Amino acid sequence: MTHVIIAAGLDKDQAYDTEEYLIAKHSLYPNVPTGLNMIPGGYEGIRRLHALGVLAEQSEPSLDERAAVIERYLRTKRAPGRRNPLVTMLWEDDEYAEAVICGRENRFSVDQVRLIRFLHVEGRSLAQIAAAVECPDLRRHPVRTLAAAEGR
Repeated sequence: MTHVIIAAGLDKDQAYDTEEYLIAKHSLYPNVPTGLNMIPGGYEGIRRLHALGVLAEQSEPSLDERAAVIERYLRTKRAPGRRNPLVTMLWEDDEYAEAVICGRENRFSVDQVRLIRFLHVEGRSLAQIAAAVECPDLRRHPVRTLAAAEGR
């Protein structure tokens, strides 16, 4: 593991603002699929933990307390077949889901996915749908749009 010191000599508000900015820029929050953090940083992260009911109505936990609370919460709440609430919260945000599903190269755009679903509901054939979104073979496209359109 490597640690890099990005800033020093900050007061608490500056440190929290810096953490919030860096996590927003380099993590899963709000929509970077290759990042690490599942919740925002800084004061926004504390607000999120309060919203989940993980933190009591205390003002601000220390970094160690925050890590311990998250770890304890995940240990008690995780079970086979039960969704991770932090990840669930992300996927309930339409902008996050769209960015992950449609954000990469060689993916359908949000508008194309909506068109595919609409045409499927109208009963259009796979060939007609493929022509409408200018994709010669939907079955080979990296997004499993056909399966999503068919409800699989």
